[in-house]
Amino acid sequence: MVMRQFPLARIPFRYEVVPTKVSEKTSALRLIESLLPKDLLLLDRGFWSYRLFWKIQNQKAFFGIRLFKTAKLKTLRRLGPKDRLVRYKPSDRRWRRQGFPEWIDLRVIEYQIKGFHSSAVVTNILDPQVTTREDWVRLTVESDPGRRLGRGLYHRRWEIETTFFELKVSQGMKTSLRSRTPEGIRYEVAGHVLFYFLIRWMMVEVATGHKEDPLRLSFS
Repeated sequence: MVMRQFPLARIPFRYEVVPTKVSEKTSALRLIESLLPKDLLLLDRGFWSYRLFWKIQNQKAFFGIRLFKTAKLKTLRRLGPKDRLVRYKPSDRRWRRQGFPEWIDLRVIEYQIKGFHSSAVVTNILDPQVTTREDWVRLTVESDPGRRLGRGLYHRRWEIETTFFELKVSQGMKTSLRSRTPEGIRYEVAGHVLFYFLIRWMMVEVATGHKEDPLRLSFS
């Protein structure tokens, strides 16, 4: 299962259930088709993919992803301290054979949270006047304006792992599937996701009514 969700509410938005022989990156391509212009998609580093980057770019949407250390990025110019414009030109020529441009220009924003190793976010938001480095750093250290939680919105992309746990274990999807056909399994999974969606929606409404963080409520 590959899923897109709203991280600060842990509400599912789109998902794909595919055989294990289908890669997560391939599944993600179909999820990206529903991106709207100016959407911001937060990706785990495991989804580093030239094809995904261009797919998001062509949707006129934006992404943030942790720097893949072995990626060969050529620095074009400095946009400011710990903020640089780079060119990503994969050595694999299959992308050109598939009609993709030879390179994509990206932006690398370096930062460090106190108590953690230094890190960097890569994005296709290139203009520092549109989104400054300080804005990106805020995404890493704040979840709400003026409320520092140590790790912010960008790091909340990991909320999806909690969602998978709540679906599979707390809600029992892992042990309750009875079907033995792909169609039947997809049908049962859809029921579980819908049920989970409705529960989380109710939790968000309750939390909002009491001015609380929805993620602080116990799903169980």
